[in-house]
Amino acid sequence: MQHILHFYDLALHEEWCRSEGKSGKRACFDGCNLSRIDLCANLTGASLISVDLSYSHLEGINLEGAVLSRAKLKGANLRRSNLRGIDFRGADLRGVCLVHADLTGADLEGADLRGAYGDPYPWHRGDTRTNLLGANLKGADLRAVYLNQFNLESCNLENARIFDDYKIVEM
Repeated sequence: MQHILHFYDLALHEEWCRSEGKSGKRACFDGCNLSRIDLCANLTGASLISVDLSYSHLEGINLEGAVLSRAKLKGANLRRSNLRGIDFRGADLRGVCLVHADLTGADLEGADLRGAYGDPYPWHRGDTRTNLLGANLKGADLRAVYLNQFNLESCNLENARIFDDYKIVEM
């Protein structure tokens, strides 16, 4: 399904967010190909199930509480984005830029994060690690991820794959 992103859709969603769902319309881009898009918007709570956002520039986007399960975001730029409580279950996040992103409470169960990266020098400017506080990383693929770039406090890392042939079995 090919979908053209209209400002009208975003304006209706913005109204839906402001009115706490009383007016406007929740954005739904399920299954759409939006790869290589340049977008900075408030998509709080939006439905983007199985959307293709590969190689997109999404710096500063607000996707708090949005559903992006099984989404493709390979190589996307999510620098400085609000991803709190996002549903990334089974998502392809290979090589995604998460510098200064906030993924507090995110659900990344079964997500492929191979090569995803945060700030390479998080302690040079205070602690600027990408925040994954309380995130669910159960069964996630974290190979080639520099974990010291991420705040993993209170994360569920059960069965997360860190190295080839190595999984965290018990926390």
